[in-house]
Amino acid sequence: MASPFTFFRKNQQSMMVALVILAMMAFTLDSVFASRDSQFTMLGVMLGAAICGIAGIGQGKWIQYGIGGAILGGLCGWIMPRYLRSPADGEPIIATSLGVFDNKRIYDLQIQRGIADQFMARAFESSFGEGTAQFATRFGFGHQNQREDLIFGEIMRSEADKLGIVVTDDMVSSYINSQTSNKLTGEAFAKIRTSLSIEGQKISEDRLFDILRSEIKGMMAYRATQPQVSVMPPPPELYYNLYKRLNVSQRLNTAMIDVDAFLDAVPEPEEAQIVDLFSNARLYYPNEKGPGEAGFRQPRKVKLAYLEVDYKTIESQTPAVTDADAEAYYNENKETLYKRPVTPKPPEVPATPAGEDANPDSEKASTEAVEKTSTGEKPAEVPATPVTEDTTPDSEKASTEAVEKTATEEKPAEASEEAAKTDAAASESAEDTPAETEETGTECGPTDEAAASDEAATSDEAATIGDAAAGGDAATNDEAKQATQTDASGTTETAVTEEKKEATTESGAEASTSAATDETSSTPLAIPSTGEAEAAEEAFPEPAFEYRPLDDELKAEIKEQLLASRVRDALAAQASELHAKMQAQHSERRNKRFEIKKENQSITDEELAEQMKEYSKGITEFARSLDDDKSTYVETPFVSYAELTDDEDYPVGAATPPGGNPFAPSGASVADTTFSLPGDDLQFFNPRHSVRTSFDLDGGESHYVWWIVDNVDSHVPTLEEPGIRDEVILTLKRQSARELARKRAEALAKTVTDGLALSDDEKKPMATTLEDVTVTGSDESAKVAVRQTLTFTWMRQQMMNQQMAMFQRPQAVLSQIQFADASGDSIELAFDDFMKVVFEDLDNEEVGVAPNADISKFYVVQVVDRVPTAEVGEDSLRERFLNEGKQFGFSQSPLFAMMQQTVGNPTAIEWEKNLWRKYDVDPDAPREE
Repeated sequence: MASPFTFFRKNQQSMMVALVILAMMAFTLDSVFASRDSQFTMLGVMLGAAICGIAGIGQGKWIQYGIGGAILGGLCGWIMPRYLRSPADGEPIIATSLGVFDNKRIYDLQIQRGIADQFMARAFESSFGEGTAQFATRFGFGHQNQREDLIFGEIMRSEADKLGIVVTDDMVSSYINSQTSNKLTGEAFAKIRTSLSIEGQKISEDRLFDILRSEIKGMMAYRATQPQVSVMPPPPELYYNLYKRLNVSQRLNTAMIDVDAFLDAVPEPEEAQIVDLFSNARLYYPNEKGPGEAGFRQPRKVKLAYLEVDYKTIESQTPAVTDADAEAYYNENKETLYKRPVTPKPPEVPATPAGEDANPDSEKASTEAVEKTSTGEKPAEVPATPVTEDTTPDSEKASTEAVEKTATEEKPAEASEEAAKTDAAASESAEDTPAETEETGTECGPTDEAAASDEAATSDEAATIGDAAAGGDAATNDEAKQATQTDASGTTETAVTEEKKEATTESGAEASTSAATDETSSTPLAIPSTGEAEAAEEAFPEPAFEYRPLDDELKAEIKEQLLASRVRDALAAQASELHAKMQAQHSERRNKRFEIKKENQSITDEELAEQMKEYSKGITEFARSLDDDKSTYVETPFVSYAELTDDEDYPVGAATPPGGNPFAPSGASVADTTFSLPGDDLQFFNPRHSVRTSFDLDGGESHYVWWIVDNVDSHVPTLEEPGIRDEVILTLKRQSARELARKRAEALAKTVTDGLALSDDEKKPMATTLEDVTVTGSDESAKVAVRQTLTFTWMRQQMMNQQMAMFQRPQAVLSQIQFADASGDSIELAFDDFMKVVFEDLDNEEVGVAPNADISKFYVVQVVDRVPTAEVGEDSLRERFLNEGKQFGFSQSPLFAMMQQTVGNPTAIEWEKNLWRKYDVDPDAPREE
């Protein structure tokens, strides 16, 4: 048998020529075949050449057959994908005057936008440091749907061409430099450019500039044509109306009429009604076409599972805190938690009975002051002795007794004799002192009139202290009286008595000084002990402390604290243990997923997800096995974001990552986290730990270890889809019940109005009128509850971050209308339409009917206590409005943001809709997904 390589040996020369030609074609057409659509063409060329070439070997025309097969295969590879492409590959198809936008065109626009955003992100990071890419400018026009945003970009580029907007290379360079603060170097630019590619092809500098030019061009047209509030100033009356929304306040008396209460009175709808309503509303979301309008397009929904560890369960299993535990905690922390300074009690001063002489009490108080001073106690305040009364004998007697008692109790005999000798010497020297002072005028006493006046003012108080401090002969008190002399200029000089000089001796020097400085006090000063050190110790005593006694009350507090701390520690420990176990299961699942992907590289995402569902059943069974006396396993149905944020039905939705401060959330809630993640299999069964704290008496802290089980993307349903028919039937019945509820609310409002219109003697308030009235009017229905709200305004100024307050204008948000009772809840969905009724359609004390946003409830409302009203106070409000606008231009008011919301946003939305219509696109027409 001949060798199969005989042919190649005989035709080596021809084969070499063919190989060289094919190699040249491969290098030349590399850029063509790098395209995704060209790959099918290349595959057709290779297969066609190989098949036809082999078929032509037997006839000796393999080259001719090969070339013909390559041409035929290339044509098939180019044509067949376009005919065999599934309808989904061409959807969504949007026909515009700029052409048809199918998936291929949108994909190209997406690649272009992605390259521009990637370049700006990397340029920003290269200029400002690692991690700053998230702050880079992103191209786009703010649409939530990326497809619509890309198409709108093409429309804006068309508008730019009509406006004659041209973006040069210099403008592109200036844009890059302005965004990077001129910090992007040429070397960094080249490095970033070479790191970017489109389907494996490196991007040239010209191509990169063209991409950026296209995006910048669209943004320039958008900014040039979009209407702005600043270029269309509203009238002053509109400013004033918005100003009143922030400053007019009122309360409401309310009575709620629930639409669902009338469902039993509505008959079941017919099949034709069900089909007709579904076909007309299946492309819309609920309330999308208007308040209360039907809609059955399904939002994205997720199924969650979680293990809950709640406070009460762990508390019931935590050992009780004993008295020994409380005592040990007290002893360990008493220096820091239970030590407190002693607060001295003020001395009790007995009141002087009416009709008695005040002087004996004064002398007695003085004596008690001396006694307390000698023992280190602060004397009580004693009223000054009247000048007109002669109290000298009693004063001398009390003073002598006080000094003798002090000397005998606190000083030894030797000290008393020495003090007597010292007092005698001081008396002899004091007799000569006034004469010397008058002669020299320099040894003591003031040299000017101001100083003399001060000395005279302090001498009276010093003399009183001298009476208390002097010992010995009581007769010297007569000489201790102050003698005032008035010279020709009116200056009063005070003669210093012997007793005053004795007070300035070693036993009373400090007392005299204190008396001279305390000019305004009439309280006798205490006599300090001798020596400056002892005086300093008495002037600045060390503060006294005491410990709070460990009584029954304190023990109860400590036990409660210790129990709460132990329960929270046990909660965190149990949740961490569960999280670690589920994390191990997730790791095994992820490894399994990689194994399946590695074994079959061509497996589709749908097939991989289906295989992982079978494997994930074991994880669910494992999670159920963790449901014990400490934790509870819960699995939710498919829920939307609105349903997951309902705190009553799904409390896990409000839980946040663990943090140290229960008053400030430490991260996004479970609901926000769930719906911000992509809905793919990679996110399934990835456990996360969250905590929910509600402040109630029973202890509201709960820990959740939760994960996503499954996901359903937003879609247009069919009537046969589970739950859709029931939803359509309920919507039909609610539409009929809504009219019944409206009529009932209007009838009750008229009844209340009639009761208020009666004379003063017969006038009935709203609560009295509706006291025994039921919601539907039947005896089986619940009674109407009349509730009063707290004071509120239409809009309120939002609290701003203090760090950003100087960079942002104040913002205004819609106020919540909270009830005044202890429930603390508020009127549901009280949006602008509700506010318009209660603030603009009704005057003060008037009664009306206001529906909430989705018309699921009607409220009978009475406006009360509006401030200001049209009759009282509005002139003052208008004047304040004019002054603020004239002086500050509302710079510290949220009126600018309110104007943008009220005027700017609706105008911009209508402008964009007109632009879509200009290019033959109906913006209000729903489209299949």
